[in-house]
Amino acid sequence: MKPAKRTQLWVDSKVQGGLLMRVVLYWLLMEFLMGALAASQVALTAGQAEWSVLLNRVLYAFGPALVSSFILLPLVMFDVVRFSHRFAGPMGRLRREVKQIADGEPTEPIRFREGDFWYDLANEINRLGEEVKELRKAVKSEQQELAPTV
Repeated sequence: MKPAKRTQLWVDSKVQGGLLMRVVLYWLLMEFLMGALAASQVALTAGQAEWSVLLNRVLYAFGPALVSSFILLPLVMFDVVRFSHRFAGPMGRLRREVKQIADGEPTEPIRFREGDFWYDLANEINRLGEEVKELRKAVKSEQQELAPTV
Protein backbone atom coordinates (compact mmCIF):
# COMPACT_ATOMS: atom_id res chain seq x y z
CA MET A 1 0.00 0.00 0.00
CA LYS A 2 1.52 3.29 -1.11
CA PRO A 3 0.96 6.34 1.14
CA ALA A 4 -1.00 9.22 -0.35
CA LYS A 5 0.58 12.41 -1.66
CA ARG A 6 0.86 15.33 0.72
CA THR A 7 -1.80 18.00 0.44
CA GLN A 8 -1.14 19.90 3.66
CA LEU A 9 1.34 22.82 3.47
CA TRP A 10 2.02 23.20 7.21
CA VAL A 11 2.78 19.91 8.93
CA ASP A 12 4.55 21.25 12.02
CA SER A 13 4.31 25.03 12.18
CA LYS A 14 6.88 25.34 14.96
CA VAL A 15 9.59 23.49 13.03
CA GLN A 16 8.68 24.79 9.59
CA GLY A 17 8.17 28.35 10.83
CA GLY A 18 11.57 28.21 12.53
CA LEU A 19 13.19 27.08 9.30
CA LEU A 20 11.53 29.87 7.34
CA MET A 21 12.65 32.45 9.91
CA ARG A 22 16.23 31.22 9.50
CA VAL A 23 15.96 31.47 5.71
CA VAL A 24 14.69 35.04 5.95
CA LEU A 25 17.37 36.02 8.48
CA TYR A 26 20.13 34.56 6.29
CA TRP A 27 18.63 36.33 3.28
CA LEU A 28 18.56 39.67 5.14
CA LEU A 29 22.18 39.17 6.25
CA MET A 30 23.20 38.38 2.67
CA GLU A 31 21.39 41.49 1.38
CA PHE A 32 23.07 43.67 3.98
CA LEU A 33 26.52 42.27 3.20
CA MET A 34 26.03 42.58 -0.57
CA GLY A 35 24.81 46.15 -0.13
CA ALA A 36 27.76 47.01 2.10
CA LEU A 37 30.16 45.46 -0.40
CA ALA A 38 28.60 47.39 -3.30
CA ALA A 39 28.65 50.62 -1.28
CA SER A 40 32.29 50.08 -0.30
CA GLN A 41 33.33 49.40 -3.86
CA VAL A 42 31.51 52.50 -5.14
CA ALA A 43 32.89 54.67 -2.36
CA LEU A 44 36.46 53.52 -2.98
CA THR A 45 36.30 54.04 -6.74
CA ALA A 46 34.12 57.18 -6.92
CA GLY A 47 36.46 59.60 -5.20
CA GLN A 48 34.81 62.82 -4.02
CA ALA A 49 31.23 62.48 -5.23
CA GLU A 50 27.95 63.64 -3.77
CA TRP A 51 25.73 61.24 -1.80
CA SER A 52 23.12 61.18 -4.54
CA VAL A 53 25.74 60.12 -7.09
CA LEU A 54 27.10 57.44 -4.73
CA LEU A 55 23.61 56.12 -4.00
CA ASN A 56 22.79 56.03 -7.69
CA ARG A 57 25.98 54.05 -8.40
CA VAL A 58 25.29 51.63 -5.53
CA LEU A 59 21.78 50.99 -6.84
CA TYR A 60 23.19 50.53 -10.33
CA ALA A 61 25.73 47.98 -9.06
CA PHE A 62 23.52 46.27 -6.48
CA GLY A 63 20.04 46.66 -8.05
CA PRO A 64 20.00 43.57 -10.30
CA ALA A 65 21.20 41.32 -7.46
CA LEU A 66 18.58 42.82 -5.14
CA VAL A 67 15.76 42.24 -7.63
CA SER A 68 16.98 38.70 -8.32
CA SER A 69 17.09 37.86 -4.64
CA PHE A 70 13.56 39.21 -4.10
CA ILE A 71 12.39 36.88 -6.87
CA LEU A 72 14.37 33.93 -5.50
CA LEU A 73 13.39 34.29 -1.81
CA PRO A 74 9.77 33.02 -2.13
CA LEU A 75 10.97 30.08 -4.22
CA VAL A 76 13.56 29.15 -1.60
CA MET A 77 10.99 29.50 1.19
CA PHE A 78 8.51 27.27 -0.64
CA ASP A 79 11.23 24.69 -1.27
CA VAL A 80 12.26 24.72 2.41
CA VAL A 81 8.65 24.09 3.48
CA ARG A 82 8.29 21.24 0.98
CA PHE A 83 11.63 19.73 1.98
CA SER A 84 10.76 20.00 5.67
CA HIS A 85 7.74 17.76 5.02
CA ARG A 86 10.21 14.90 4.66
CA PHE A 87 11.13 15.13 8.34
CA ALA A 88 8.34 17.14 10.01
CA GLY A 89 5.58 14.90 8.62
CA PRO A 90 7.20 11.62 9.71
CA MET A 91 7.99 13.06 13.13
CA GLY A 92 4.33 14.03 13.59
CA ARG A 93 3.28 10.53 12.58
CA LEU A 94 5.82 8.99 14.98
CA ARG A 95 4.57 11.24 17.79
CA ARG A 96 0.95 10.15 17.21
CA GLU A 97 1.96 6.49 17.04
CA VAL A 98 3.92 6.65 20.32
CA LYS A 99 0.95 8.37 21.99
CA GLN A 100 -1.41 5.63 20.75
CA ILE A 101 0.94 2.93 22.03
CA ALA A 102 1.23 4.66 25.41
CA ASP A 103 -2.56 5.06 25.62
CA GLY A 104 -3.12 1.40 24.80
CA GLU A 105 -4.96 2.18 21.57
CA PRO A 106 -4.70 -0.19 18.62
CA THR A 107 -2.07 0.85 16.09
CA GLU A 108 -1.17 0.05 12.52
CA PRO A 109 2.43 -0.29 11.33
CA ILE A 110 3.93 3.05 10.33
CA ARG A 111 4.57 3.51 6.63
CA PHE A 112 6.21 6.64 5.31
CA ARG A 113 6.13 8.20 1.87
CA GLU A 114 8.99 7.65 -0.52
CA GLY A 115 11.81 10.08 0.23
CA ASP A 116 10.82 10.67 3.87
CA PHE A 117 13.45 10.56 6.59
CA TRP A 118 13.55 8.31 9.67
CA TYR A 119 12.56 4.96 8.17
CA ASP A 120 14.81 3.27 10.75
CA LEU A 121 13.02 4.97 13.63
CA ALA A 122 9.64 3.98 12.20
CA ASN A 123 10.75 0.35 12.05
CA GLU A 124 11.91 0.49 15.67
CA ILE A 125 8.65 2.06 16.83
CA ASN A 126 6.73 -0.61 14.90
CA ARG A 127 8.77 -3.23 16.77
CA LEU A 128 8.13 -1.46 20.07
CA GLY A 129 4.39 -1.34 19.37
CA GLU A 130 4.32 -5.08 18.68
CA GLU A 131 6.31 -5.79 21.84
CA VAL A 132 3.99 -3.65 23.99
CA LYS A 133 0.96 -5.36 22.42
CA GLU A 134 2.39 -8.81 23.23
CA LEU A 135 3.29 -7.76 26.79
CA ARG A 136 -0.20 -6.38 27.40
CA LYS A 137 -1.72 -9.57 26.03
CA ALA A 138 0.52 -11.66 28.35
CA VAL A 139 -0.34 -9.52 31.38
CA LYS A 140 -4.06 -9.77 30.62
CA SER A 141 -3.80 -13.54 30.21
CA GLU A 142 -1.90 -13.84 33.49
CA GLN A 143 -4.44 -11.65 35.29
CA GLN A 144 -7.27 -13.87 34.04
CA GLU A 145 -5.48 -16.99 35.27
CA LEU A 146 -4.90 -15.43 38.71
CA ALA A 147 -8.43 -14.03 39.06
CA PRO A 148 -10.58 -16.00 41.52
CA THR A 149 -13.36 -17.93 39.87
CA VAL A 150 -16.82 -17.59 41.39
